[in-house]
Amino acid sequence: MPTSREQLDALLDAAIETRAADSDPLGGGRRLFLIHVKDLIRKHGFPLPEALKLDACSMPYVFQELNYDDYDWSTRSAELGHLADMVEVDVVVWSGGRSRNELTDGEYRAYFSFCQKAIDYRSRRVAGAAPRNGFA
Repeated sequence: MPTSREQLDALLDAAIETRAADSDPLGGGRRLFLIHVKDLIRKHGFPLPEALKLDACSMPYVFQELNYDDYDWSTRSAELGHLADMVEVDVVVWSGGRSRNELTDGEYRAYFSFCQKAIDYRSRRVAGAAPRNGFA
């Protein structure tokens, strides 16, 4: 059953609250990013338009830690530790309402491919390069 807007808001609120007490810059940055995602959904609705999904992808903010902690985030059923909530929110936003466990392995591979594009997109934005594919 697809995740509703209200359920997504609850997932976002829980992930934001989890990071509210973080004193480290990474946790604080992730919290601000989750608030940004919530604002995007508030302004543009859910599911988000395709043109905004790269801006709403949290993987550029968590993939290095997932790799460092030896989590295989390329696999749908993998354990993701303390970042599982952020990945779940990310999957729900990307898929328009479906959770990780509702995706097929093929759909999750498509999500993983999307995340690779989002990481590249975010890297170019941070470097000041013009966005590709018309995404701002």
